[in-house]
Amino acid sequence: MLKYLKEHILEEIDGAMDYMEKALEHKGTSEGCTFRKMADMELEHANALTNMFRDEPKPESMTDEEYGATQKAVLDKYINAMSAIEAMRKLYWKK
Repeated sequence: MLKYLKEHILEEIDGAMDYMEKALEHKGTSEGCTFRKMADMELEHANALTNMFRDEPKPESMTDEEYGATQKAVLDKYINAMSAIEAMRKLYWKK
């Protein structure tokens, strides 16, 4: 389950980044608004999956090293993406 959650968290984050970039490209249009809303939905999914990920115990089949690497990959991507998305949101709402 941990690997499944990791894969989908990363996909949702990438989707949110992509949609937010498109929202900025189309700022001030209905398309921009739609892309921003879609980015928000992807972030909602990423947050829900990340909460599940944090609660998921280490599988017996996974070494401590693999578990640590999996945790690091998700948390690094999540933290970096949230900072970038927040910066893009500020640009989107700036007049």
